[in-house]
Amino acid sequence: MNTKQTATILLSAIAFVALLGCIEQPPVTPQCKGEGQAIPIIAEPPQCCPGLTLIPPREAGIIGISGYCTALCGNGSCDEIESSNNCPDDCPAGEQLVGPDYYGSEQEAFDALGEELEGMGELSAEDLEQLLGE
Repeated sequence: MNTKQTATILLSAIAFVALLGCIEQPPVTPQCKGEGQAIPIIAEPPQCCPGLTLIPPREAGIIGISGYCTALCGNGSCDEIESSNNCPDDCPAGEQLVGPDYYGSEQEAFDALGEELEGMGELSAEDLEQLLGE
């Protein structure tokens, strides 16, 4: 390959790369969140997938999430992510959300607690005191 051919290939490659920079790329969008998934409080948060609605957290004052994506609120059953705070039609005030009447077995209750604890990460002594109300 002579110098003229090398220069032609190099110029063609540079022109091609420049052309690629001028082509508008579709914007990258965050993946939508599915049933029961939380939407974090961040800049440009993901959206609920089509057919799902964002409802507030189960309890007022929850820090870090703006709510949960669900299609279950309004189905007449007080489901796991629902409470009287975020879905009062399904969960009237005072309805028991935990305990032997809510879970089918002790193992289900422990599994649900384990999932909640895994999602919390490390807690400081202050966080624990706040959770315990001390």
